[in-house]
Amino acid sequence: MQSPNLSNNGSLFSFNFQDISKSSSIGMQSSPRQSPRLVSRSDSIPQRRELGELNPSLYRSVSLDSQEFFGTEEGPPGRVYIKMKYSVETENLDIFLNKIKCFKKTSLQGSKASVRLKLLPDDRRCLTSKQLLFTEDSALLFKENFQFHVNKSDLANRTLDGEVEMKSRGDKKGKPCYWFQKKLAEIEIDELTESFSMTCLRVDMFSTKPVELGGGIKLRTSLAYNPDLERLTLAVFQCQGIKDEEDEPLDTYVKVSLTQNLKVVKSKKSDLSKKSNSPSFDQRFDFKVENSNLQCTSIFVHLKISKRSFKRERILGQIIIGPKMFARGSGLSQWELALGSPKEQIFIWHELSKPTTVSSSV
Repeated sequence: MQSPNLSNNGSLFSFNFQDISKSSSIGMQSSPRQSPRLVSRSDSIPQRRELGELNPSLYRSVSLDSQEFFGTEEGPPGRVYIKMKYSVETENLDIFLNKIKCFKKTSLQGSKASVRLKLLPDDRRCLTSKQLLFTEDSALLFKENFQFHVNKSDLANRTLDGEVEMKSRGDKKGKPCYWFQKKLAEIEIDELTESFSMTCLRVDMFSTKPVELGGGIKLRTSLAYNPDLERLTLAVFQCQGIKDEEDEPLDTYVKVSLTQNLKVVKSKKSDLSKKSNSPSFDQRFDFKVENSNLQCTSIFVHLKISKRSFKRERILGQIIIGPKMFARGSGLSQWELALGSPKEQIFIWHELSKPTTVSSSV
């Protein structure tokens, strides 16, 4: 009797795995029906595609000392929350000052803040709120009532004018830092006369006093001074109100001249805005001015028509920005606010005036 074949390990059964794999592969090829293939999780995930890259420069803050300073217009420094109600029987306008919220930190922390309200154009009566300590908290809760007597027919002609005064330690008198206005013509009279509720308003504050501009040419600028670098920065933005006799778009540019004691120290020009009566320049001008020379320094800003529109250059208007010795109106206000708030942009609309004889050579 022949003994069964034993494997190397002493087992009765011996399997050749290579033969099995070969036979299985042959069977799969010959069979028209294939066994399902196991799909791994990695195969079910679609191929990764590169859509682009993030630009880190778009997400960093732009400081006053950077080259991208011009054109970075900030929003309002704060907002006033008020409620208004008008009584037809008594002809009284009740104003409830709820709170003031500041959007950015200032150097006025530790000062006492108060609000002064009046109705324009009759500014003879001025009402003042209580004083609150300006702390790191961004909100000042006043919760005070004010009342003005005004006829119903005159409501649409009135404007609520307010200013926020700050009084620092040691000062005998506070100084205005923020302003806000609200025209009553922008509010529905029916909303003010409802007996069951008061009209809630949110009014933005401004770092400069609102100026009623006429129908002339208006130019928007910003001014800032860095005392550490002794650098004066003027940015010129959009212009409005340019009118031509033939009603045709003009080629305009802005010329900025830095003067000391009315003598031109340096002049710079903006790029030419072609064929537009509402040009946007969006250009920045830097000047080196020492702290000791600020009181004798002024900036002449001229809006000019290029030679392409006329045979010779023509000045459309000008604004002088500087101290009280050289400037008035909005130019003086912007200068004082810029020097009073170092490294902070002060935005303002200027109404350009006709060039004077003093600046004809500028």
